[in-house]
Amino acid sequence: MMRCEGCGEILEEGGAACGVIGESEAWGSAAFEYGAVCPVCGCDGFEDCAICRICGEILPEDEVWNGVCRSCLYDGFEFGAGSEYLRSIGDGNSAWSDFVLSRVYGVVKCEDTAFLLDALSEPSADFVCSDGKSAFEAMRLYIFEDWQDYAERTVKHAVG
Repeated sequence: MMRCEGCGEILEEGGAACGVIGESEAWGSAAFEYGAVCPVCGCDGFEDCAICRICGEILPEDEVWNGVCRSCLYDGFEFGAGSEYLRSIGDGNSAWSDFVLSRVYGVVKCEDTAFLLDALSEPSADFVCSDGKSAFEAMRLYIFEDWQDYAERTVKHAVG
């Protein structure tokens, strides 16, 4: 599936027409270059697209991951799935400890991460962080800095 960059028309694969996309002169005669053009406006620029299987929106291919768009993944975010994800990436609990210490408690530097994590309570979704956000919102923002990795690891869980 592709979208015309000229008029926005959505075309299925093979839906473009053949038309002149370039003109030059060769050996004293006019020479034409032919290629795919939009059947509506004649533009020769296309962008690959995909459909989100949750909301049905047609978006540029790089905005849909494993069939789910960033917006639907963001709206369907669950605190438990986010906790599991953070504990599963990196070496050990490094992403989880970074999130808890820096985003929840506002700790900038720590010599003994394990000791501090043991001393601090594990945040619940409604825990109020040092910046005033709920732990849920802070986690969602933290994870969605790299939403494609989250989608790749959790879409099956998030979608069902």
